[in-house]
Amino acid sequence: MTGDGGVWLWNRVTGEPARRIPDEPGRRSDAAFSPDGTRLATVGDDGTVRVRDVATGAVVGEFTSPDTELGTVAFSPDGTRLAVGTDITLDTLIAAGRVVNHEGEVLLLDATRMALLHRLPTGSLPENPQVTDNDADDDTDSSNTASALAFRPDGRALVAPLSAGRVAVWDLADPAVPPRMLDGNGELATDAAFTPDGSVLATTGADRSVQLWSLPDDRPRAIARGVTPTRAVAFSPDGALVATASQDELLRVWTMPDGQPVAVIDRHGDALNDVAFDDTGRLISAGADGSVMVWDLDPDRAVATVCHILDPATLDESWRALGPDLGDAPRCPG
Repeated sequence: MTGDGGVWLWNRVTGEPARRIPDEPGRRSDAAFSPDGTRLATVGDDGTVRVRDVATGAVVGEFTSPDTELGTVAFSPDGTRLAVGTDITLDTLIAAGRVVNHEGEVLLLDATRMALLHRLPTGSLPENPQVTDNDADDDTDSSNTASALAFRPDGRALVAPLSAGRVAVWDLADPAVPPRMLDGNGELATDAAFTPDGSVLATTGADRSVQLWSLPDDRPRAIARGVTPTRAVAFSPDGALVATASQDELLRVWTMPDGQPVAVIDRHGDALNDVAFDDTGRLISAGADGSVMVWDLDPDRAVATVCHILDPATLDESWRALGPDLGDAPRCPG
């Protein structure tokens, strides 16, 4: 996404830009592909959710929430619903003369008709500060805004890490029931992800840890910790690895469920904003500098890729240049 409302699509294999989605009003804050990859949903500060056909770029549906900034969006696993987080800070409410004790909300939409199904409240601010004017108090820039959204793989639950520090979990069998709240990531929860079988939820945040929650009993366990706030978390397709993106520019990977470190990658040169695994197990990271990088954690596949680019002699030379402690260079297949 770009700051002027545009969205770029990239070829994952070549790393080349495929094309740019037409500009939209305002600033785009988030985008999400449908599970089958045929649709792209975008949201931003103009209060409109737009769904486009990926092949043509044409808008195939939209929903507008008047006077509301939208911060994050996610498709349900079956592609029939969209969850959209409202992006309202306490400063915004004060400036608009609205009630300070604001309850945030997530909008649940029918992704085909683009009609509102439910408003899911995220609850009141924990400390309910009584602020009467728009001052410079640091506490006024937080709210129960959803930092991210994640559906459980079976589509029966929706999770929203909140900027006020808690994590809201809704049972979508009865969306009218208030969410249960998980505590464990400090004063800011930033991201959440489910294991492929939906039995474990990972959350990250200002406390720099990866918290694992065993569902449905909500038992927490911290398995990994960085040195700066963690912005994003993702599980590999087989659930064997968990990866995090942090403000300290490092991409970290651990094994599940014991939390043993596998890799620490330092190549972006700026804070990391997001991390994801694709369906082949390749790791994708996005930096605050606008860079997107793809990492292959499968040794055999990575060697095959390098061998496709370099001849064996060049590979040997490049390997030796990395250091004498690495031993012999990997052998190219065939």
